[in-house]
Amino acid sequence: ASRHQQNMIPLSTRAGIDLTRSAEALAYFYGRDYVLPEDVQEIFPFIAGHRLSTNQSGGRDYELGLAQQLLEEISVR
Repeated sequence: ASRHQQNMIPLSTRAGIDLTRSAEALAYFYGRDYVLPEDVQEIFPFIAGHRLSTNQSGGRDYELGLAQQLLEEISVR
């Protein structure tokens, strides 16, 4: 969804890899050997928050709020 935003620099493939690994680690922390969608939703703002920035900022502002907003948009779909 970040690739379809006009005012946002999209997340990279590496962000997706980090999200996957972090969700797996979170599931392991909770005592499971499988990942639930809730694990991805819980960890997404922390993985994407420092990677998302607006085009106007030139990549200098890292906002957890942008990640949360993007997560909410994805969840609606």
